[in-house]
Amino acid sequence: MAVMIDYPCRNMAARLQAKGALVKLLCRKGWDRQRVLDIFHVLDWMLHLPDYLERQL
Repeated sequence: MAVMIDYPCRNMAARLQAKGALVKLLCRKGWDRQRVLDIFHVLDWMLHLPDYLERQL
């Protein structure tokens, strides 16, 4: 999935938007905070955002 998001979304604003949408989806699906944080550790490894955008999440 990360490859599908990363390949067409080379600009950083699109990555930020994709990560934000994923958080909202996971929360709607009932994921607890720790589980969301765990998946984001993996996503951050694959889809790194610059610090200034990461702080906007």
